[in-house]
Amino acid sequence: MRSTDRRAAQRGIALVEAVVALALLAIGVTVGLTGIETASAGAKEMVNRGRAQCMVRSESQYVALAPYVQPGAGRYAAPAQDRHGYLTAIPSAAVDASGTPLPGVESVTINYFDSATNSPVVQPVLMVKSQALSGGSAGVGQVGAGC
Repeated sequence: MRSTDRRAAQRGIALVEAVVALALLAIGVTVGLTGIETASAGAKEMVNRGRAQCMVRSESQYVALAPYVQPGAGRYAAPAQDRHGYLTAIPSAAVDASGTPLPGVESVTINYFDSATNSPVVQPVLMVKSQALSGGSAGVGQVGAGC
């Protein structure tokens, strides 16, 4: 004969309830771990960009202090490629609004590229350098020392 007491009939949890609870828990854990992984990847990307910006700023300071390099005659020295990326500092002739080259003035484009993909990590920096105001000594070994 069946029990008429409701509490006696509802003792424990059903298998279906346990499976549903476990499925909800698994979904929650999966979503949580995915969020943590995404946040970690984003943080790593921002650290790489911050380092690249620091390297570009440091290289621009080096170029400002380095002896003048005639456009087309070479490049400004840059530190060797590391596991993160590499710098380029390429001088080109500065021109006025009519396209006439300005003697003794050059524009220098400084880029930082990713070592793995050879793609730019940050926007290039364009600086103007004058031969008359050119420094005389700078050490390329100091570029990126604080980055």
